[in-house]
Amino acid sequence: MLLRRRRLLIAAGLLTVASASLNVWRAGAGSPTPPPSPQQAGGAGDVSAARPRVRRAQAWPRLQKTLEVLGDRLEAHGKERLVLSGELRRGGLLPPVPFRVVRELPDRVRCELREQGRTRVLAFDGLGSSANDSPLGRDEEGLMESLAYDTVEHLLTARHGGASVSFLGPRFRLDDGEADGHNGPFYDLYQVNTRVRTGGEVRHQPKVFYVNSDTFTLDRVRYTAAVDGGQVSVEILLEEWRRVQGQLIPTRIVRLENGEPRMTLVVTGVRVGPAAADGSFGPIAR
Repeated sequence: MLLRRRRLLIAAGLLTVASASLNVWRAGAGSPTPPPSPQQAGGAGDVSAARPRVRRAQAWPRLQKTLEVLGDRLEAHGKERLVLSGELRRGGLLPPVPFRVVRELPDRVRCELREQGRTRVLAFDGLGSSANDSPLGRDEEGLMESLAYDTVEHLLTARHGGASVSFLGPRFRLDDGEADGHNGPFYDLYQVNTRVRTGGEVRHQPKVFYVNSDTFTLDRVRYTAAVDGGQVSVEILLEEWRRVQGQLIPTRIVRLENGEPRMTLVVTGVRVGPAAADGSFGPIAR
């Protein structure tokens, strides 16, 4: 009965961290000391040494499995930067837009969109976003948030930035739990309380991460966000995982708002490389 009730809460979107019995993973509360600053780690120019390291032994056992299937990007030096190329598809009759995305641990993003003969550049340096020509629009803010925060990398490194990460339990279902003979998928759920900095203002945003209980990949992220004075139900789908240079990467990322597709990133090219202090993440001059 308790398990069924818990599944119903999931289906109704009422997930909260309300029980003291939940296993909370929080920096400074029984977890390892945060990583050193860039100066402590080897000087301001030592980009690779300055970024947080994920130590497998410090993660929950089931997230250790996620680290294992992903590859070693989060644990090894020299693989901090991920360069993705492909096309961005939006709703309606709008044509697809070629994109190039640079993601670098932790949570830094550069996005270049080629449209109507010009390149729109969006950048997030971990503290704030910038863009050429004009400030980020509403959809651009959503795109940058999903690229920076709605990722398996953010789930696994969030505590280094002071976020609390709570394990909500294993093997949940997406349905109401009433149907017999359900064969999956099942999900291990984690809640991350994140400070989202990609928009105009910093906001505190609880997000629920759905890690597939059998494949250990992150399949979806769900949360409710305040947008234009209203509440929007956001769901990010991470699909078509493929192994490139030894790393498992989602090659289709869908952002749904109130159940409707808002944008889809279709990845056709992937390159893994080291971090670089090359100014990619802003601020971008207008």
